[in-house]
Amino acid sequence: METPRDIRKMIPTVKVVSSGCNMKCLYCYYHQEDQGKIKVISDEVLRKLVAETLAFSDLDPVQFTWHGGEPMLAGIGLYEKILLIEDELKGNKKIENHIQTNATLISKKWAKFFAQKDFKVGISIDGPEHVHNRCRLLKNGQGSFELVMLGLENLHAVGIQPGAIALVSKASIGQEEEIFDFFVNAGIKRFLLKPCYELSPGGEPTEFSVSSEEFSKFMINILEIWLEKDDPSISVRNLEQMMVGVVGGKPSLCEFSGHCWLCPKVEFDGSVGPCDSLSLQNYRFGNIVDSTWEELFQSEGFFQFLSGLKESESVCDGCEWLGSCYNRCSRYCSLGKNGNWSRNIFCNAKKEIFQKIKDAATDV
Repeated sequence: METPRDIRKMIPTVKVVSSGCNMKCLYCYYHQEDQGKIKVISDEVLRKLVAETLAFSDLDPVQFTWHGGEPMLAGIGLYEKILLIEDELKGNKKIENHIQTNATLISKKWAKFFAQKDFKVGISIDGPEHVHNRCRLLKNGQGSFELVMLGLENLHAVGIQPGAIALVSKASIGQEEEIFDFFVNAGIKRFLLKPCYELSPGGEPTEFSVSSEEFSKFMINILEIWLEKDDPSISVRNLEQMMVGVVGGKPSLCEFSGHCWLCPKVEFDGSVGPCDSLSLQNYRFGNIVDSTWEELFQSEGFFQFLSGLKESESVCDGCEWLGSCYNRCSRYCSLGKNGNWSRNIFCNAKKEIFQKIKDAATDV
């Protein structure tokens, strides 16, 4: 098996505090862990990571995504250190820093820092208060909505318009118009809607998980609302990417591009594996401290990961949408299957959404 040709366009997702978090979201796949243990990435790992990524990446600018857990728990000092290391090592290359946060810790000081240092900020918010607070809880069991909205207000005050990731849970079903209007009215005009699907310790879907049928209906309703608004400033990212596929283009979002290998995960200790949706235990590439990216992408763990991706695609032979779907997101075709890949849990939903987009394009 060969390493993919586009591998030098990878963007590492760096878990600067591992799974450590100041929240206890009911649907988090780290929910069973002790997220109060904050393990901050070391100077050694940071320096090696930045150096190796600058040497390997073909992107202009070279990109890093700082993630968690909750990456802001590491403190502003860590990011000041990251910027110093980047400035020291980058030479003539440009660097772009992204951070994905639950937004509860975004004070005026943090917002000013992000603005001054040109960080691209993404926040996690599920919609209006009654939807968001169903699953996105603080450790004391209270909802996090008010803190998130304060963080958003602080970002807006310094001119940052963050994108958002929202999970579609049972609390979202039937609330499509309210959720859509909430995002737009809150000044969030770029958002990605992902299905919530988690398993209980007994292997059954949790009470807040959505079925393929529910997610399909939800997204088709969102699509109709979006098309009716006819506002080019509003971006529903996953629907946009599906549209690209329908008209014969090449989607860039990992879920629809099929290029899952472009989002490797780097743990706080330097351990590297596939994206955070998949287990590091099953697909360990190695460690960035004692390896180059080229070596990591030649590792047994990496090729096992590629083999799994190929296995997952094999169930889709003959599907009209294979070239715009690839049976991804990988999480939904490996979850709860003892390491065996299968058809995506939301396969039927995606087919229905693709078809609805195709029909809408035909009607124009």
